[in-house]
Amino acid sequence: MHGLGNNPKLYYNMVDSIEGMTLNGVMKEIVKPFENKNFQEMKEQAHKLKGASGYIGAGKIHYVCYYIQENFYFKKYEKMLDYYPSLVEAAIEFKVYRRKILCKYRNKKYRPEPSHRECDHSE
Repeated sequence: MHGLGNNPKLYYNMVDSIEGMTLNGVMKEIVKPFENKNFQEMKEQAHKLKGASGYIGAGKIHYVCYYIQENFYFKKYEKMLDYYPSLVEAAIEFKVYRRKILCKYRNKKYRPEPSHRECDHSE
């Protein structure tokens, strides 16, 4: 929150909006490049998500995206593919975390649903 002027409302607004504005779109867009081994596009999608996730402190997503990019730059293309399952896992974990933390911030009880443990990456 420090980078946001220690403004909790701004932080929670960003946490609330990242799933719809960035996470869902990137997770859908990265599927085909992964399947087709389009490493340039994988790197570009990871870059989009890395910035947004780093800004709100979603560390696991941020670092998985960092390693996808790093392996692209060092031409370790097949290694990029190894990080895709970790990215899906991190996205699911963040979706659950996001719901929990927003409920806590809003003084509401978190009620888990099966859809909270899914990562929609279909078209």
